[in-house]
Amino acid sequence: MKTVNKNLKRIIAAATALAAACGAAVAIPASYAEEAHRHVFSEVLEFDGRNHYRSAVCCEDLITDVQPHNYVNGKCVSCGYELPEPVHEHSFKDDVWEYDGASHWRPSDCGHKIVADAAGHSFKDGVCVDCGYSLPEPEHRHEYSSEWEYDAVNHWRPSVCGHFIVKDIAPHAFSGAACECGYTKEVEAFEITASGYNEGLCAEWNGSLTGGVTVSYREKGKNEWVQADTELIREIDGGRIRADVVGLKAGEYSISVTSGGKTVTQSGIAVLAHDRSGYAHFGAAEGVGAYKDDGTPKDGAQIIYVSEATKNTVKAKIGGTDCTGIVKILSALPKSDRPVIIRIIGTIGAAAWNEIDYGKSSVTADYVVANTPSAKSETLEKRKYTMTELIEKGFNTLDESVYTELDGLSDMSYMNYDSSKKEFDSCWNNCVIGSGNTDGKFAEHVTIEGIGKDAGLAQWGMTFRYAKSVEVRNLTFDDYTEDACSFEGSKNPTAFNGFDSSRIWLHNCTFYEGYNAWDVCNEQDKGDGDGSTDFKKLAYLTISYNHYIETHKTGLIGGGDDHMTAAVTFHHNYYQGCKSRLPLARAANMHMYNNYYQGTTSTCLSIRSGGYAFVEYCYFDNAKNPVETLLGTKEVEGKKRWGFVKIYNCEFRKISYAASEHVKETTDRTARFENDNVFSQYFDTDAAAFYYDAANARSDVAGLITDLNEIPVLIPKLAGVIK
Repeated sequence: MKTVNKNLKRIIAAATALAAACGAAVAIPASYAEEAHRHVFSEVLEFDGRNHYRSAVCCEDLITDVQPHNYVNGKCVSCGYELPEPVHEHSFKDDVWEYDGASHWRPSDCGHKIVADAAGHSFKDGVCVDCGYSLPEPEHRHEYSSEWEYDAVNHWRPSVCGHFIVKDIAPHAFSGAACECGYTKEVEAFEITASGYNEGLCAEWNGSLTGGVTVSYREKGKNEWVQADTELIREIDGGRIRADVVGLKAGEYSISVTSGGKTVTQSGIAVLAHDRSGYAHFGAAEGVGAYKDDGTPKDGAQIIYVSEATKNTVKAKIGGTDCTGIVKILSALPKSDRPVIIRIIGTIGAAAWNEIDYGKSSVTADYVVANTPSAKSETLEKRKYTMTELIEKGFNTLDESVYTELDGLSDMSYMNYDSSKKEFDSCWNNCVIGSGNTDGKFAEHVTIEGIGKDAGLAQWGMTFRYAKSVEVRNLTFDDYTEDACSFEGSKNPTAFNGFDSSRIWLHNCTFYEGYNAWDVCNEQDKGDGDGSTDFKKLAYLTISYNHYIETHKTGLIGGGDDHMTAAVTFHHNYYQGCKSRLPLARAANMHMYNNYYQGTTSTCLSIRSGGYAFVEYCYFDNAKNPVETLLGTKEVEGKKRWGFVKIYNCEFRKISYAASEHVKETTDRTARFENDNVFSQYFDTDAAAFYYDAANARSDVAGLITDLNEIPVLIPKLAGVIK
């Protein structure tokens, strides 16, 4: 219906227009009158490709004023219609060829990427007759420099034949700030972690020693920066650098690290003092070892550095004698005319003997029989067999898979003869310091110390003979075949001041179990080494802040019932899972406090033959046989003597001991008990013989832990090498 009406409107409009033009009237039927309508057209011109026009706004498909476009420069000035672009015709250069190694072509000159006449080359005498392309020269072999070139990202070896071609291009591989090619990246500001410890401080940071590193330190209140020895700056695990500074007074310090042109400084580092409590320093006129009591080196002290790499090559002049190798230096210490500090960097090891299977070999027995001197031909009561002889005879060899041989160590087995037995004893990998005292010379004012956390001796140990004022600290001892660290004198007096060897301070060390792969003793008791820390015929000893881990023959005071040793202190030691001898002691007067005995498997304190131990504020934690006393087997001053133990304020957890007339536990610190000690029966309450605070009835020591519950917590943190 809508379409019909639309057409009707058109018919009526057309008829009306025609009648008006002719001067006539048109009669519109009444039925259609309601359809009459006046159309309204838009004022906006619309267009197509030929005309423009106006469309009705009141209905669809009705237009008016249809006119052709009126163009000026291709655009209708009435409606804005623009003529389309003409079709483009590409044109090509007639006299120009382009080419590659396979084809030639003529490029377009209209700017479009299209070519004409593309074809393969037609060569004559190596030249294309169409485009002029010449065949290349025969294949060239490039040559490259042995030197690196680089930018900030990669390195490469350039050609030396004039071509811009390179070889072995790869990203930089940095060790610290430097690459193998020589490129050094700009070192960004780095962070250091610095901390203080007893009479020293340290700093660690990520980096490399390539290019040089300097470390300086300054005490608070001082203007001068002091540069640390270069040996104290070294690479450790994980791409880290560590620097230690030792020999400092207690106080507050700053440290400055310069690396790769960058400097980082950290201040407010607290340095503490070592605890010098105990008998070693009691009544001493000067510091024990090569340091003063304030922690700084004694005047004129000689400082020697040694590491695994330099153990057989390090050189020093000791008492006018040129010495090469750490063993020669240690052995020459009695000749020194000034204090000596030996600083050990890292672990120094010695080659170990290979194991002997005693189940399949009768090596010891065969050796004794084969080498027994006849009564007619030899009268020697003792013969020594060196390592060289043992190896030459095929009895054993050295295992150098981990540590190479350390020159100069003892390497002998001993065959002893008497009327009833023939037996071997062995002394492998031991450094004996001071073999005799006929000239009255001692290893005196000596400190042997480890630097940092990882310094130690592996598969060898030290025995000091005739030593005065010797300190050993911050070392880890492991797999020693004989003694780890022992001291012995020659005189055997019954008075405090009658000894020729005295003032020994062994502290802040860690001891693991020893190991002897070829124990040739009849007793076969050196499989775990011969002793961790043994002392005999000495006076004024302090053994403190040490950590013993599953050691066997841990500590010995006196090698026999008639061996005198006087004035010994054990304090702040941690005995962890040890087997025995904590210590085994004879004759000496001993003070033991703040020691932690944990899980001992055999015997803790075994006090014999006139030994007197005053034990206070110690903690025995599930430690088997914590205290025993025994009667000596030899007479001392006309009688056999009992050991004696006085116990005050100690904790026995999960364990007990048998009280007796020789083991007295008391709540009275001043109590006196009769005993068999030859030096002083009541030394622990005698200010002349002991560091006793009579006014307060207490031991005059620093850092005394009186809360027993704190001992299992604090002692593992305090004992052993630097944590």
